[in-house]
Amino acid sequence: YERYKEIRDEELSTVTKNEQQLRQQQKLEQILQSAQYALPFTIQKMQIAENKKKILEHFQQELDSLRGVKEQKLAELKQQLKTTFIQQYGVGPTAEKKVAEEFKIKSQEIEQFFNHKIDSISNIRDERIAQFEANERKRRKKAIEQYKRYLMQYHDISSAEVMLQLGELYYEEEKDEYMAKMDAYDKELERYYNGEISQLPPEPKPDYSKTIKMYKDLIKKYPNSPSIDRAYYALGFCYVEQGDRDKAKNTYLDLVKKFPGSIYYTEANLRLGEYYFMNNDYKK
Repeated sequence: YERYKEIRDEELSTVTKNEQQLRQQQKLEQILQSAQYALPFTIQKMQIAENKKKILEHFQQELDSLRGVKEQKLAELKQQLKTTFIQQYGVGPTAEKKVAEEFKIKSQEIEQFFNHKIDSISNIRDERIAQFEANERKRRKKAIEQYKRYLMQYHDISSAEVMLQLGELYYEEEKDEYMAKMDAYDKELERYYNGEISQLPPEPKPDYSKTIKMYKDLIKKYPNSPSIDRAYYALGFCYVEQGDRDKAKNTYLDLVKKFPGSIYYTEANLRLGEYYFMNNDYKK
């Protein structure tokens, strides 16, 4: 949003404009409109992510502190036992054996006490994170519906920016679904190895078909959008994530040929290099 606003303001600073400049200004106004429309959702997403990060850092500090105290208590216990048994038996194997035996028994109490506290804090953390993720899914669903309504109402260059945002939301949604399937798969796989079920469960595959369709539609409808290179790169990325490496290669090739000045040019070439390396095409 800030980038397009800056470009628009530079255009407005020109006193005399020809017809082409006026069309460019109109286009920038349309793009700015869509970027401004997306701004509240973007800010809300950033706030949720920032709050989630703070919660994780807070709980991590608590857990690290508890683990540190546990290790300190265990070290103090061992030192006390050493002092006690050296006084009784002197320095030697007898004292060392007694220390090891007694430490094994008494350290279990310390381990159980601190492990219980660590598990409790970890469970609270997981509940808080689950709530953040539920809020994120609600925000995403609301944003998707509003973006879809925008695309039904507007059919100009501003729609390209909204389609980009919608593609990102579809990607998050489909990745979320894939991760949920993987969690279920891991549980079933554990049951299989424990002998609870007889058939090996099929491993789920990522499916980014909605995201891919959105980016392909964007490229087809608005090939002159200022952010069209981003759509190419995102499309290639989705193909990689989905395992369609040949389609990803062709998409990245299109990007580097059509947009040599793109900020994604270097990254796309790197992805192409990875593809050729994996296919033993070292010359390319």
